[in-house]
Parts: sequence; C-alpha cells; structure tokens
Amino acid sequence: SRTTYLAPEYFKKYKVFNYAANNMRPDEYLGYLNNFTEITGHAPDTVILGLDFWGSSSTGKNEHKAPHYYLDKRKNWHYLPGNLASIDALRYSLMSIKYALTKPPLNDAYYTQQLTKLEHGQTDQFREQRIRTQVKHYTNDAYGKYQWDTTYRSTLQQLKTSYPNTEFIAFTTPIADTLYYPLVQNYLQADLANWLRSLVDIFGVVHHFMEPDKYAKTDSLFYDTQHFKPELAKLFAPILEDRIDRQYHMDHTKLDHENLNSYLLIMDELLMIYKQNYQAPKPIITNAE
Repeated sequence: SRTTYLAPEYFKKYKVFNYAANNMRPDEYLGYLNNFTEITGHAPDTVILGLDFWGSSSTGKNEHKAPHYYLDKRKNWHYLPGNLASIDALRYSLMSIKYALTKPPLNDAYYTQQLTKLEHGQTDQFREQRIRTQVKHYTNDAYGKYQWDTTYRSTLQQLKTSYPNTEFIAFTTPIADTLYYPLVQNYLQADLANWLRSLVDIFGVVHHFMEPDKYAKTDSLFYDTQHFKPELAKLFAPILEDRIDRQYHMDHTKLDHENLNSYLLIMDELLMIYKQNYQAPKPIITNAE
C-alpha cells in the first residue's frame, strides 16, 4: 500500500500509471503485470518497483487469493454490470466525487481519479494512535513472527526474467523512524541485509530510501510509521527517473555490487546506535470526562 501514495504527476520523463494496491505481495506482481500486457497489447517499457522488507517474509503470504481470482472476473459478462450496480461501488463513487469537489472529513483517506491515495486533515491524536497500533503490530506479529521467504528471490527473478526488454527501477520504500524499533527489537538485522543483498543481485541497482536518516526522523513527511506523504514522494520521484530537480531533492544511497558490503556494515552500526537511543512513543493524552 505504500506506493499507492506515489502520484503519477510527480514524474516528468515517464508517463506513469500507479498499479499499486493495498497488501499486494511479491508473488502477485507477475500476474498483474501480465494483465497490463494483455490489456495494452505490449509489455511496459519501464516498471518502477517499490519494495518493503515485510514483503520478504513468508508470514501471512498465503492469506491472499491469486491474481487470477480477481482478473478472471472481468471476463465474466455479468460481473462488471453487477459490480457497477452494487451499493458499495455507488457509495465509493459518490464519496470520490464529493471529495473532489469539497474537503474530505478529518482522518479519512480516498483515491483520486489517477488512483493515487491521499489522506486529509489528520489530527495529532489520530496519527499517534495509528503509530502506536502499528508499532505493536510489527513488534508482536509482522516482525515478531518474521520468517524469510525462501521463494522471495526466485519470485522476483522470475518477474524480471519474464520481461527481458522492460527496464526495472527498484527502490525500497521509506519508513518513519519509529518502525525501526520492531525490526531491531526482533534482531532482524541479518534478514534485512539478506533482503538488500537479494535485491541488488536481482536488479543490479537499488535506490535505497529505507534508511534511519533525517527524512525518517521528520514526522511531517509520514502519515504513520510506513506511509509517506506527498511531500516526501516529491523528493524521491525525480531520483527514480534519473532527473535533476532543483526544487525537490533527496539524499539517499544507491546500492550496487560495489558498495553493498561496505553499506551493510554502516547500516548495522546505524541500527545499533538507533536501538541504544530509541525512545518509545509518548502516551496519548486525552481530556478526561
């Protein structure tokens, strides 16, 4: 879901369609990419691929239905009319039209016509509650029960091999400073290194934005622990299309085979320092009745 916040209009060189979706796993990428190719009649010239560490875990992997379960429905002659006539489709359509004309309510999220996800008017209390909930979830479940997916490398390699003439631009999605705590608390530094090494082996070059840097420490750039705001997306979008933008620029590490080993040593030290200096989120204070 993190890449759903990356708007096509942030790119100038590429004509972009945002194909991201909530909870999409790496083993689903090829099915949806094949669907794109079938509909358009040609393979995409470029795929900008946002990758997160959680996607390398086998935990919860089989909870999703395969892409064909959903894609085959569009070939069913009565599915589309039925879907368009459904109450939910009508409700979401009217809500999108309303939000396009007026301001959405506080703490609500919606999609634009370009399928970019936006959130409106977060209150501090709402954001803090989301952060605390996510930190607990990652500490106890997502990272607490993390297991390296032994098919992860072959899954992404098959994706790349299936489209030999498509350029893949891989990047790791940035996360807020608070989400590094569940990672180091569960001693996943070695798995994180294995993940980055796998990505470099497959794609050759990886734009690494998932770093405990000044951006991760800037609360105003994130909706919560894992979803970045447009202000941050505008900074790294030019990097992904190798474009110099004088207004928007983001420092980051461009990983390849030459610098990977030295970077992993630095990263391990940074995470060790982070763990020593970590401060838990402050309790949420509300007015007592």
